[in-house]
Amino acid sequence: MKKSKTITFRDKEITAHELTVHQVQTLLEKIEARTTEGFGHDFVLSALMDRDLPAEALSMAIPVLTAAEWQDAAPSELTALYDAAEELNPFLLKMYQKMTAERTSVVPGVELETAV
Repeated sequence: MKKSKTITFRDKEITAHELTVHQVQTLLEKIEARTTEGFGHDFVLSALMDRDLPAEALSMAIPVLTAAEWQDAAPSELTALYDAAEELNPFLLKMYQKMTAERTSVVPGVELETAV
């Protein structure tokens, strides 16, 4: 059974979820597109928060928030969301840390970009 956790965000109860293998595959494709298509709000969020979990994973683990809610949130508000998503997805977190540390490509010949 997938893990989940209920957290409060702006006086609203929301649920964070563990990602499935299929969702992780989709996530890797999104990250690969980010590295070849430029800087979107996911890149900015990842760089701003300086967390090991990419922003794309956060929005997949907590799909109830709209793009506007993500963009209107202050970094201090997002900390609890990142904490929950990382707690529920330790395997993904470890995989992504290893990939970025080794600068390994998801697609042969294309390196992942890391936020600085």
